[in-house]
Amino acid sequence: MWQESIVILIGAVTVGYAGYRIFRLIRAGKRPSHNPCDGCDGCSVRHEWNKNR
Repeated sequence: MWQESIVILIGAVTVGYAGYRIFRLIRAGKRPSHNPCDGCDGCSVRHEWNKNR
C-alpha cells in the first residue's frame, strides 16, 4: 500500500517537473532576446557575456 503511494508521488512530481520545464520553454520562446544564453542556468560563457554588456 505505501509503495503505491510513493510511486504515485514520484510520478506526480515527475509530471509536474516536466510540465514546468515545457512551460518555461514555451514562455521563453515568446520573449525576443538577442542573448545567446537566454534560459541558461549559468556558465563561464554567460558570465563573460554579462560582463561585456
